[in-house]
Amino acid sequence: MRRRDILFSPSSLIASGIILVPMLVWFTVSGQTLFSPGHLSASGESGESIDGWANHAEFEPQCELCHQPLSSDSAALCMDCHTGVADQVAASQPLHGLFERGGECLACHTEHQGADADLLALAHPFFDHDLTDFSLAHHASGYADEPLDCDTCHTGHEYAVEVQTCQDCHIQDDSAYMADHLAAFSAACLDCHDGHDRFSDFDHAQTTFPLDGRHLELQCSTCHSPSIPDLPTDCQGCHNEPEVHLGRYGIQCAACHSTTDWLTISFDHQANSAEDCAACHTPDRPAQHFPGQCSNCHDTTAWQPANFSHQAADVTDCAACHEFNLPVSHYPGQCSACHTTVAWTPATFDHQVAGATDCTLCHSLVRPANHYPGQCSACHTTTAWTPATFDHQVAGATDCVLCHSTDSPANHYAGQCSACHSTNGWLPADFNHQVAGATNCVQCHAADSPANHFAGQCGACHSTQAWRPASFDHKLAGATDCQSCHDRPANHFPGQCSQCHNTSNWNASFNHRFPTNHGDANGECAACHVTANFGVTCTNCHNLNEMIQEHDESNIAGRCLECHPTGDKGDD
Repeated sequence: MRRRDILFSPSSLIASGIILVPMLVWFTVSGQTLFSPGHLSASGESGESIDGWANHAEFEPQCELCHQPLSSDSAALCMDCHTGVADQVAASQPLHGLFERGGECLACHTEHQGADADLLALAHPFFDHDLTDFSLAHHASGYADEPLDCDTCHTGHEYAVEVQTCQDCHIQDDSAYMADHLAAFSAACLDCHDGHDRFSDFDHAQTTFPLDGRHLELQCSTCHSPSIPDLPTDCQGCHNEPEVHLGRYGIQCAACHSTTDWLTISFDHQANSAEDCAACHTPDRPAQHFPGQCSNCHDTTAWQPANFSHQAADVTDCAACHEFNLPVSHYPGQCSACHTTVAWTPATFDHQVAGATDCTLCHSLVRPANHYPGQCSACHTTTAWTPATFDHQVAGATDCVLCHSTDSPANHYAGQCSACHSTNGWLPADFNHQVAGATNCVQCHAADSPANHFAGQCGACHSTQAWRPASFDHKLAGATDCQSCHDRPANHFPGQCSQCHNTSNWNASFNHRFPTNHGDANGECAACHVTANFGVTCTNCHNLNEMIQEHDESNIAGRCLECHPTGDKGDD
């Protein structure tokens, strides 16, 4: 069985007819305004019409004049009638062509607000007056601080401004000024004023005082003010001479300054016939400055660099200018004796030309500590301080210690340097003990003695030529006690060295009178010498008791060597 379509069922069609038929009837009776949100504005230009229509209300039933089916863009239909607005938008010209949304009519002019709605008044809140040729920056309020509305200036429906309106308002504040202003500049206010307190199309260059540089940045009221009734055209009329001028440069500002910047100064000395430098620059001179014309050293471009021509200035007396430039203890004569006119250095002093023979007159403060106090020429030449050569003979310098006392090393010979050194150099040195009368060796050489050294005079062993070789004369030194100087080796014979040794060398020659092969000794020292000091005993071989019994009657027990010096039994 086929399913029925409920959209086109008899009941659906009957319900649709019940709804649509009354709507069509009402649409016809109401003049096709069934869907209108409100009545159109009946306001319009008085006595004017566009395509036969005096206002929008007259074609209210004809919605298609402003609305297109399925389209929200009605601006094109608006400008089909309002062709003047369309021309402004197309050319980006005032008024509508200046607005960011100039082609969107409904953004400002909202319709269907009722027959009494003023479409122009409805646009006022969206209108930016700064897009016009006249700003409201200084016209937001009147002289009494009351807010100004559009009708204050725009008295006509076209929103044009009548010049008489400007005059009527401003004359009320200052009639005398306005009378003079109108007489001087005519009544065409908008030809000059743009509401920013500046002229709009006014060309100041056509006046007797063209504006340039920093003058262009000034507000008109800075100069054009009732407080300045007679407007000057020269610099000094507005600019007093500053204190920094010190009253020297007069009131001709333009001679140095431009309207671009006060601090950028360019003075044309030639154009201003300025030849007498001192007339302006005397206070600029540094202390002790050359008193002549500035042009002798400087040019008109800048103070530096400066080039002074001594010859052109006919300046020969150096000290007249440079006496304050002298360093401490400087040569007091003319600068030219050392320096040239090009620069202070390099300097060359001609002692002969200057007649300078007394060195200490200039160089006394240059001496190093403990320096020779005589004339510099005794060592130095006039070319340079070094190399220096001191002629002791020419200087008559015979007392060495007068100059060289601080040069002595520690524990140095205290006499004259010449006793060892020559005037050519400290080394090599040769000390003549005989010439110096130096006989007490220890006075100088006590610190040179090695440990446990002979305490007597060095001369007992050494010569004045060198420490080595050394030769000690025991007899001359009266040295008989060997042990006072010579320590014996371990287990050494305890007697005097001289019993074995001589004073020439340590080689020993010992006379052992007792036979070393006595008894069973067979040359063994220890057979008889049983102690560290080589003490002798016979009891190692001979029975002590038997010896005592045999020699008891003679009371010589223990004194064997007195009777037996050679070890023989028959010795006395």
